[in-house]
Amino acid sequence: RRLMSRVEMNTKVVGDVSTAQLIVILLKHGYKLAIPFGENTRYDLIIDDGEKLSRVQCKTAKVTKDKSKFVFNVSSTCYGAAINGKPSIRKRGYQGQIDLFGVWCPQTGKAYLVPITNVGQTTKVLRLVPTKARSNHTASEMAETYEL
Repeated sequence: RRLMSRVEMNTKVVGDVSTAQLIVILLKHGYKLAIPFGENTRYDLIIDDGEKLSRVQCKTAKVTKDKSKFVFNVSSTCYGAAINGKPSIRKRGYQGQIDLFGVWCPQTGKAYLVPITNVGQTTKVLRLVPTKARSNHTASEMAETYEL
């Protein structure tokens, strides 16, 4: 029996599901995990691979319509005080605050660990199938490179 309908799957719930999926997969791969207390950290998990600790921000990927790649956000949206009656909205990156993005892609059923050094400012695109042409280097990186 399904407890939640699609309508009830708001962004917070989607993020919680992705984090839970990542926790299960990371544990199955032998990582030790710590979960920070409170909501004021920029990372969702700390993973221990036996040699070092890494701060992980969990994200949910979405496969594109043509099913050749997926995209995930590498920044968060911050809402500030209204200016001239309009809410202040800005994107905030994670540089210097995390080490890895833990990415769950519901459409592929797979998880990925992507170093922050390998992402840009707002989104990251990873290919599920190879490109035919080498003209678009930003979208030619394969998801399998980061797959757990």
